Amino acid sequence: MIEFDREYNAYGELSNFYACDLVYQGKHYPSAEHLYQARKYLDHPSDENETYAELVRTTSRPWGAKLLGQRSKMQVFKWPLPLNEIIDAHQPTMCPDWNERKLHVMKEVLLCKFQQSEQCRRVLLATGDAQLVLDMRDPYWGNGKGGGANNLGQLLQEVRAESNISASA
Repeated sequence: MIEFDREYNAYGELSNFYACDLVYQGKHYPSAEHLYQARKYLDHPSDENETYAELVRTTSRPWGAKLLGQRSKMQVFKWPLPLNEIIDAHQPTMCPDWNERKLHVMKEVLLCKFQQSEQCRRVLLATGDAQLVLDMRDPYWGNGKGGGANNLGQLLQEVRAESNISASA
């Protein structure tokens, strides 16, 4: 079993917050998190959603993309305060069937990441057939620090098993 968590720790390339230039529909995304969060709005097209998805795509940090994508305001730290203003200024509509689609979309994002980033692909393939576990409190994407679904780890194992990531993109 291989446990991973933050983008700056061992196996950080498996994290959605790891910096890697991804191209999706002709636009560059700084991380898988940026792309995943933008898809919540891109997959339900409207002018406001496209504008908001662009704000998600161009925010400087993966955490910022997550906060914008979830429309979560944060008051504790100073760095997200401008993001709160963006959230207040926009009223996008998330894809209505997002909860049913999010695993499928995450897998598409991961395929994009590991097809396009040689460094990330190399690290993923080097895990062999090990069980991959996102060691985070998140009970959906991670192990919830005990008893979580570990959906990200499971999707990474699926992506690793697919032959189309082993070829250079």
